[in-house]
Amino acid sequence: MQTLTVQAGGELGDGFSAVDATFNVEAGSVGDEVEVARTQLNISGGTVGERLIASSSTINISGGNTGEDFEAFNSTVNITGGEVGRDFNASDSTVTITGGEIGIAFNANSGSNVNISGGTVDFGFNANDGSTVNIFGTEFFLDGEILDELVLDQAFTIFDRGQNLTLSGLLADGTPFDFNLNSSPFSLNDSFVSGSTLTVTLVTAVPEPGSGLTLATISILLLSRRRRQALR
Repeated sequence: MQTLTVQAGGELGDGFSAVDATFNVEAGSVGDEVEVARTQLNISGGTVGERLIASSSTINISGGNTGEDFEAFNSTVNITGGEVGRDFNASDSTVTITGGEIGIAFNANSGSNVNISGGTVDFGFNANDGSTVNIFGTEFFLDGEILDELVLDQAFTIFDRGQNLTLSGLLADGTPFDFNLNSSPFSLNDSFVSGSTLTVTLVTAVPEPGSGLTLATISILLLSRRRRQALR
């Protein structure tokens, strides 16, 4: 299996493709229109341009950033750090997010499993028909009311949907989150259509030192985020 590594000062132009390979981006830059198939792509630094297409591959993102229009088909995507640009689409793929930042318009399409326990997901997250979203955290609120019927380490399915209904709380890494449970697909805010599955799991992970937040602080952060959205 071929191994290619892009390091500091390195540069790959547009239209690069890798098949049956290990592709490491540690620094430097990779151009637009990149395609990988049956490949392990490890991004720990540097920049990958717009329109990254992965099929039957494993993508590990721990640093650096990817541009807009990242598409994953029948792949595994692990995000522990770095930044993923807007319009990230996952189809028939497993996406595990424990850190990093996910940009506007993350679309979980049919056959996708999205597991969120850390990091930040910007507004415009769409859970479309046939997708499953699993959120792992230390506390959860549905429309401001605490979900106190949760059992530790057991997934609880959220069936409620509504334009003004919000699921919020603290992720396992201590990061506050909120998702609008609007059922209209491709909303300007978030959307969880009726054909998607949403679960929350209460865990006992200890947040990083200094990241513990009170409910009052969470409320301030969520209100600030909604105001930012309204101004866009």
